[in-house]
Formats: sequence, structure tokens, C-alpha cells
Amino acid sequence: MSRGGQRGFTLIEVVVALVLLAVILTGLMSALVTFARTGERVDERTLAGDDVRLVYAFLKQSLEPASPRLRQRPEDSVAVSWLQGTESELEWLGLMPARHGVGGLYHLRLSAEQAPEGGRTLMLYYLPYAGDDPPPDWSQASSHLLLEAVTGLEISYRALDEAEWRTQWLDTPVLPARVQISLAQGGSAWPALMVPVLAAQPRADVNRSEPMGRR
Repeated sequence: MSRGGQRGFTLIEVVVALVLLAVILTGLMSALVTFARTGERVDERTLAGDDVRLVYAFLKQSLEPASPRLRQRPEDSVAVSWLQGTESELEWLGLMPARHGVGGLYHLRLSAEQAPEGGRTLMLYYLPYAGDDPPPDWSQASSHLLLEAVTGLEISYRALDEAEWRTQWLDTPVLPARVQISLAQGGSAWPALMVPVLAAQPRADVNRSEPMGRR
């Protein structure tokens, strides 16, 4: 008992108080670290979302007005559409938005490919349209990286008079009425992009393809 009638803290009480303070500070630090990591993930997700939205906007602008022009298959001279696709790759004759610096009619190809450093990337290849014959030489095409860390790409097609989606659109003389593109990046699936192909719609003036020989 102290002279003034007040008892001071014992050594054990001080140690217990310090231990409790250390536990509280450790919890606070852990919470701050978790909060910071969550913020980083949110930022990464936001940036990735911005990239996907830009890619979707470009695909819609170039695929929606896809040209209904026909080409002749070299093996049998049968007239087929320039738009050809599977569930993992798509080729079409479309408009390159002028704001990208190369406006006009272009051969375009979209595909997911293995990256040299690992993982997959979403690539766009493009060549200026130079007539219906010969077909584009993709080895001479320019390329542009659209997205990195792509973990999924699914493309499907629907004809104007069909309710079911197809996994490929090959060797047909008409355009699909709808093209749906589903992307996953970093393991996260994004909402699918559904593009109506205007030239395939009824009563659309662009639905009438030009004669084969015209340029």
C-alpha cells in the first residue's frame, strides 16, 4: 500500500496489459493489411473490367456492321460468307473504327492464343480489304493484343430463323443474325457480349450482297 493510500501496478499487471496491447495492435495491423489487399484486388478487377469493356465496344463496332459480301471457295467456286467461325476463333469482313487510325473495310480475325511467357492472350489480326479474290494472307496481317491472362473464350452463332445457338459458322452463304462472345480473364467470367449482325436482319438494305465481281 502506498503512502497516499493508492496501490501502483504490479509487474504482472504491466506485462498483461502490454500483451493485450500487442494482441490488439496485431489484430489492427492484420485488418489493415487485409483491407489494403482487398483494395488492390478491387482496383485490379476495375482495371480489368475497363479493358474488357473496351474490347467489347470494339468488337461490337466492327462486328455489328459485318459485310454481307460473298467470296468463292477456291476448291469448288461455291459462294460463301466472309464470316467464318468456330467456338474459339472468328474471322469476318468488317469496319475498323476510324478512331483507331485505320478506318475502312478490313479482314479481321479474333482468337485466343498461347503466350510465350505462359497463359493465353486475346489477339486481333487485321488486313485491309483488297477485293474478294484472293483470300487474305494472315501471315502478312498486323496484330494487336486485346487482353492478357485470358482463361476462357467461347463464341457461338445463331441463324435468323433458328432458336438454338451453334458452336460454329462455316461455309454458309449468309451471315448469322447473332454472335455471342463469352470471355473469362484471370479465372473470372465476364458477362457475354451479344452482337446483332445488322446485314442479317430482315428488310435491311445491307442484307443484299454486291455482285461477286465488283470491288
